[in-house]
Formats: sequence, structure tokens, C-alpha cells
Amino acid sequence: MIRKIKYLSFFILICLILASLAVPVTAAAIKGSNVWDQEQSMSSTYTWTPAMYSGFWYDLDRGIYTENITLTISASDRRIDANNAEYITEYENMRFSYADWGSYRVIGWLGEPYFAGYTRSSSGNNSTTQFTNSNVSTLSDEKLYQVLLDNKNEKSLSSGDSYTLENGYKLVVNDFNDSSKQFRLTLEKNGNSVKSENVSNNTTFVYERSLDDVGTAPVIAVHVKSFNGTRAVIDGIFQISESSTDVSEGKSVGAMEIKSVNETRITMKNPSRINLNRDSTVTLMSHIKIEVKDTSKLKFELVSNPETDMEKTYPDRGMVYDSSNTNKSWNGMNFPGFTYDYNNSTETENMSFDVSGTLQRSVSSGQIMYSTNAYNESFNYSNWGSYQAINLGGDNYFAGYLRYNSSHKNNTTNFTDSNDSILKDGNVSKVLINNGTEKQYNKGSDISLEEGYSLYVSNITDNGTKADLILKKDGSTVKEARVSSGDNFVYEASVGGTVVPIIAVRVTNVFEGSSTFVKIGGIFQISTKTTSVGPGTSLSNMRVEYTSSTALIFVNKDSINLARGSNITLMENLSLHVADSDELRFFPYNQSSGNNSTSSSLRIEVPETIYPYEEIMIKVVYRDGSSWKELADATVKVNGNTIGETNSSGAITYTLKDFGTYEFRAEKGGYNSVTLSKATAEGGDELQIEIPAYIFAEDSFRLYIKDSNNTNITGAGVYKNGEHIGTTNDNGMINVTADSTPGLYKLTANKTGYQPGTKEMKVLEYGPYFAVTDIAMPEDSLINKTVKIEMTIENVGKEKDTQEVTINAENKTETKKVTLSPGETKNITFSFKPNTAGESAVEVMNQTFTFTVTEKPKAEVPWKWILIGGGLLIIVVGAVLALMFYNEKKEEEKKNPKRPARGKETESKGFLGGLFGGSEDKEKKAKASSSKQTSRSAGSKPAASKPVSSKAASSSKPANTKSSSSASAAQTSKPKTPSHRFSSSSKAPELKNSQKKARKEQDKK
Repeated sequence: MIRKIKYLSFFILICLILASLAVPVTAAAIKGSNVWDQEQSMSSTYTWTPAMYSGFWYDLDRGIYTENITLTISASDRRIDANNAEYITEYENMRFSYADWGSYRVIGWLGEPYFAGYTRSSSGNNSTTQFTNSNVSTLSDEKLYQVLLDNKNEKSLSSGDSYTLENGYKLVVNDFNDSSKQFRLTLEKNGNSVKSENVSNNTTFVYERSLDDVGTAPVIAVHVKSFNGTRAVIDGIFQISESSTDVSEGKSVGAMEIKSVNETRITMKNPSRINLNRDSTVTLMSHIKIEVKDTSKLKFELVSNPETDMEKTYPDRGMVYDSSNTNKSWNGMNFPGFTYDYNNSTETENMSFDVSGTLQRSVSSGQIMYSTNAYNESFNYSNWGSYQAINLGGDNYFAGYLRYNSSHKNNTTNFTDSNDSILKDGNVSKVLINNGTEKQYNKGSDISLEEGYSLYVSNITDNGTKADLILKKDGSTVKEARVSSGDNFVYEASVGGTVVPIIAVRVTNVFEGSSTFVKIGGIFQISTKTTSVGPGTSLSNMRVEYTSSTALIFVNKDSINLARGSNITLMENLSLHVADSDELRFFPYNQSSGNNSTSSSLRIEVPETIYPYEEIMIKVVYRDGSSWKELADATVKVNGNTIGETNSSGAITYTLKDFGTYEFRAEKGGYNSVTLSKATAEGGDELQIEIPAYIFAEDSFRLYIKDSNNTNITGAGVYKNGEHIGTTNDNGMINVTADSTPGLYKLTANKTGYQPGTKEMKVLEYGPYFAVTDIAMPEDSLINKTVKIEMTIENVGKEKDTQEVTINAENKTETKKVTLSPGETKNITFSFKPNTAGESAVEVMNQTFTFTVTEKPKAEVPWKWILIGGGLLIIVVGAVLALMFYNEKKEEEKKNPKRPARGKETESKGFLGGLFGGSEDKEKKAKASSSKQTSRSAGSKPAASKPVSSKAASSSKPANTKSSSSASAAQTSKPKTPSHRFSSSSKAPELKNSQKKARKEQDKK
């Protein structure tokens, strides 16, 4: 006990250290690994046996197996060279289930047991066959026959009862004779008797027939245990197939070829090189494949039950514990039910027995230890990055989200900015949906989620750029959002007391055109129901000893007895299967993936292509030996909802409700449940449904189905609320009678090769019904500008009526009383001034019409245009003045042709000089020159003693010209004398005689 506590304490301490570093536990490669990992330094020549690989046949109860494959791997070149893959299988003598019959030769071939021959009887020798005296070797003739039945189950039969065997055979008992202690046992095939004889207690009934080239040999043996006059008891049945499997030399099986066959052995090798490319699956032989991981270093495992091989389902068991392999530890390398992290070459789960030496059937409390570590699990929609996951017994659970980091997108969650861990609070939650396949949903589609949630695509808006999504829980809306392409729709709820996103939906495209749809690239959902993993809590027989934000440790809380033939549940889906044998042999298996070797596996069959709104047949079959049989009374679920049980033919019908992916599940006690996902097929053009605009209760009308080119579609199925109501005729039409109950009904149409069409049909109550059938209104208007709306009101109903038609606008309500007979119309007008910018709505008769209102533009000073206009005005005015000046100059030159100096002077000053005062300056100079000439004409005679007034000094200018006075004054050498000033009303002074005389002389000159 002290040793056990020390071991547990040490293990917990290691886990604490690793958890604090947030590094998953790394274990060395375990003996018997099914995984081959270059980073684990494994041998380049490696052998897989049935004890370690579940794809090979292993009869656990009798401890018999015969197959193995050895691969010599060139890891650096990622290949297996020719003849470096070798498969060998050898026959063994195996006891019949009814042991008194001795033994027969059995050989494992591609994972299943085959009959290889009988050995001549030798009384009391268990290695021989007691019901034949012939040696039969099928390998000598390169033939194998499948073992169909080999059981020792007792079956009690009354007279007239029958016992069904394989391949159409049936046993019938009758003619009971109590006195002779005998009865008649008849073997029938397909209703015809092939052998009949009287049998008694402890008798073996044998039926022989020819087997290809092998000759005549027993194919059916039946042992009668007892007969008491009223009942016969059969306790042993053996049957082999009558059709053979060819194993002749040179035959190709996948990438392998049969190299040799003798009486004891079959050998196959690969004739060509096998390339192990990244992220590929290589078929070795039949359903046995190599699954190469997408890693830089070579890593792969052998697999035997991929989805494409539905007929080959095998227990996904872990490595077998037996006398030749006493390993007592399992992880993701030797147990496919546990997770193996190929990227980091680590195992996140480990189960071991803390027992020294050989295991005994009794295991004490605390001797089974199971540890699991959280790890980053990628979303199937890769752009979301990763979330924190943890496995419990092979089942994947949600542990938390990882705060988004743009530089580490792949290891964080991009739709949340928080580290939302529920594991730290001692809780985990099931991952319900992790879908990364892009799917298209039409407007009106209802996407079924888990736990009562559904997502409804209600509308496509904003010119086909956005979609309105509504999330409902049990029919009630919990969130609405308008999303664009590339947006995440996220809904949060409480999970174990922590509010985290429980549903995330990625919208990858929104489109509106000939068809209107939303494309969704990813859906992720976790359950709000938690599993408690806090210290002290128990999952079945395992108790939590330690919890952190990254790791859990469990031990068995009660003692366990590894009784022969038992199945022991450790926790949830993690169990042990113990052989029905005196020798202790067992292996772990995961129940959720159909790993119970004592139960039969189920298979679901549906049509290869399914379409929305069509009725399909779902069939459930189970594996019995080498064949599949129809299973009655199996419960069938579609998208989590039970639809019923299969009939005697193993079938049940179901009508698909909508476009999308359906999950079919079959369950029955004693069988491993199975789930099949299948998406409805996408057609080409989307079907269009045409119905009258107004439909009243019990109306009869014509419904048309057309394509986008308005072509009538023949043979389209039409459904109302999922119920088939007809198929269109040659004109693409069906006659429909509306329900007597008013309300909304969903119409759908489908046909192979087309996308289904949907339409909402509103059935109105019988009576009058007023509606706006025409309206004239502006597309846009200005604030406070009167808007006039004209509309036509029509009674589209069945009876005459008078109704008040109320028109509502943003700031005005008006009511008009209207009386109309069925089919009658009336035009009314309505005016108002919108006072708010944006979308303005007018409501009338439960109909809404909108137009856009904009604000009046603000008055802005157009400085640019003012400057440009001003510049142009100046140029024009300047041009006009220049023209006027030019004309004036021409007129003056005509009048005074002898004055060229003036023109020359003007030309010398240029255009601007002449335009702005050049003429006035020349007149001043001319007057000044005139004054000088007057002075010179006087000779040396001095000027008059009194200054000459301005008026007298110039004869060419009016008396009030001041510039002439200044020029005249400048010519005298005497000081200035102030001139006489006078108003406009004053008279000019009289000139003296001397002045008059001087004027006259000047004029003459």
C-alpha cells in the first residue's frame, strides 16, 4: 500500500509539473505499437501481428491467430521498396466451438477466418476432426472457404420448428417418436430437402457436397444434444461457405501479389515500390491500408475499416494482453481508441495496471490508473484555428477556447478574445458538431443543430450582400443577426457556470440572383450539459484523483474481477473485453466506435443519391459471420429525432424535410450502434413556384413549377409542409385546393437534376380583403418637400365590404372610408412632407412602401467659379475698352492728320499706357509745349508784372482744369501766386486789353 501511494504521488507530481508547463505528456514507443513514427526511433523493419493490429484476425477465446506483415521502411525517401512488404499467414488447428468435434484447419486471410481443411479423425485426438475420416486441404488446391457458423449455443426445438442457417439452408425437426427416442431432422436449401435422417441423443448430423477441385467434404455439421419426446436440443453447429476464395500464385491483392502457396502457408509481397506520400492512404491489400499522416517526418498507422469499406468493420481494439505479450500499458500508439498527437509525437491518454509481475484476475482498487492531458484540437473549419480538447476514455470533450492571437492563428480560436476554460472549473462538455464542409442553404432554410437549436435563414438583404440569421431554441428565438460574407455568427451561453460560445457559424458567401442562398463553411457546437471531472467525482468505475486546467488523473474506485468472457466498463466508453478462456487474455476497446467484439455491427443503407422532400427507404442490416442480414425492430433516428423502428425486412421509410445534411442512426440492444451522414444532392437550376397572389380558404387554383428561364417543368414533386400534394403534368402544373384553415404554409418542389424550390403560401380567411394593387410614389425626395402618393385600392376578396383605409406616414395619419365589391378598385391620394432623412415608410392595408429622403444641400460660396468668372469679366471689359480706344484714335487721326507725335507716343507707351491715362499725359505735354512757344515768341521781353491766371494760360482746356494751371505756373521763374478760386456760379473775370491782345497773337501763331 505504501508503495502504491508513493507511485501515485510521484505520478501526480510529474503531471503537476507538466501541466504547469502546459506541455502534453510524452511517452516512449510501447511494444506492440500499431503506429510507426520516425521521431520515436523505431526500427526500420517492423512487424504487425494480430495481437497489436485489430485489422488481422485474432480468436481471443481460443488464442488463435495466423497473420502478420513485416514492412522494411525507407523513412528518408518515404517509401517501401519492392519486395520489402511481406505478408505471411499459416494455418492452425483450431478447436470447434463444440469441443467434442476436435479441430479443423483455420487460416486468417485479410482479417477474417477461413476454413483450410479437415484432419482425418483419430479417436481422442483433439487435433483431428471427429466427424470425418478424410484429410481435406484446401490450400493444396489454392482455395479458401469462409467459416460461416461455428457455435455451441443451445437451441431448443419443438416438432415443426425450424432453425435458419446460412446460404439459404434451414433445419426442420418433426416426426417426434418418444418410444424410440428419435426424431426426423431435415436439411432444406431454398425450400428443397437435400438431406433427411432420423437422429437421437448425442448424434452428429453431417451434410457433405462437392467443393470445386477439393472434392467432397462436410459443409454442415449439427450436434443433437438431447431429445425427450417433446423437444430436441441442438448444441453445436458448424458451416462453411460453398463458394471459394481464390489464393492462387501470381494473383494481385491491392499492392501485394501472392508469391507462394503450399499446404500450410500463403506468402505475399509487393512487386513494386510503395510510396508513402504525406497525407495519403495507400491500399496494401483489400481493406487493409496504410494511412500516412500529414507530417514532415514519416508517420503512419495500419487501418482496416475506412468509410469506403463499409462491409469490413472490425473491433477497433487495443493491443492484446496474453501470455506472449505481458505489456500492461496502453496509449494512442497501441490502442486506436486513445488519441495520438502525430504533430508532436505524443500521447494524450494512458492507461496502465500498477501491478508487478503477471496479472491476476482480481485487480484491487487503485491499481488501474488512467491519465489524460488537454491538447489543441483543430476546428474542422480550419480558419477558426483550434480549441482546447481533452479525451476521456477515447471520447473527445471540449475543455475551453484559446485567446485569439493573429501571429499564432492555428493554435488559437479566432472567434473569441478570451481564454474561456471550463476544465479549470472541473467540467468538460461534449462536442456536438464540428463541421468544416461548406454547404449551401437557400433563403428560408432551417438548419437543424443539436439540443433543440436550429438556425433559420430568414432573408437576404442589402442587394444580396447580407443575410438575416435567426437562432432558435425549441422554437423560440434566442438571437438574430445580420451577417456578411466572412462573418462569424456566435451565440454564448452558460456551460458549467462559465459563459462561453456554444454555437459558432461561419458565413462564407451570400448571394442573390437567379437563386438566393447563403453558404456556410463551418458549424461548431458544444453541449451545455457538462460532465463533472472535479476531484472526487466518478465516471463509472473510475474516480478523479487530480484536476488541473490541462490534465486529469483517474484510478479505479472498486476492485475489478477479470472474469472469463466478461466485458468490464471502466469509464463511459472505455471498457475491457476478457477472453472466454482459462488463460487470461483481454484488450481495451472503445464502445462508441463499435468496438465490442461480442456484439454484431450494424450498417445503414440509404439511396446513393437523396433529394429534399422525397420519401426514401432506410434499411438496417447486421453482420452475421461473413454476411449481412436484415434487422427488425431497430430504432432509427434522423438528426437526433426518433422516426420509428424497422419492419421485418429491416426497413423504414422517411420523407426528407429540406436541403442539407442528414444524420441517420440505428440502435438496438446487443448491437453496436451505427451513424451515417449523407447530404442531399445539389441540382442545377433552382425550381420556381408560381401561385396566385391572393389565396383564400378552400380556394382551388393552379400551381406551376418552372425553371429560371420560365420553362414549365414536368414531373416535379410538390409538397406542402413536407406532405406530397402532387406531381406536375406536361404543362408543369398541378391543381391545388387550399386548406380550410387560414395561415402560412410552406410549399416546396423538387426534381432530380434541379435545386429544390421553396415558397411561402398565405391562405386568407374567406371574405372581403382590401389590398393595394398599384402605387405611384417617388424613388427619393427632399426633407420638407411635399410628396404626393397615388394608390389603387382593390377588393381582391370574395364579398363586398366597406372599410376604413388608414394611411400612416412618419408625421401624418389619414383615414379614408372605401366601399368596394369583389374585383372593384378605387384610386386615392395621400400627401405629406417628410421631415427626417433616410428611408421613409408609408403603411397602408398592412403593406409597407418606402422611398429615400435626403437633406437639402447647403449653400456654399463657389469661390472657384467666382474667381474664374471675375477673370473672364476683366478680360472682356479690357477688350471692349481697348476697342473703344482704338476707334477713338482712328477718329482723331482723321481729324488731325498732322499730329503723328501723339500717335507715336501712344504706341511707345503700349496698350496699357494708352488705356490708363496715356492720352491725358500727352495733352499735358502738348499744353506745356504750347506755353514754351508762347514764351519764345515774346523774345527777351520780360513777362508781365502780374502772373497770368490759369484761365488765360490755356485756350484748349476748360477754365476749371487744374492740371493746366500747374503746368502754366511751372513756366514762370517767379514765386507762385495763389490762383483765384470761384464756385460754379461765379462769373469769370474780365480780361484786360493787354491780355486780350496776347491771346489774339497766340491764336494767330
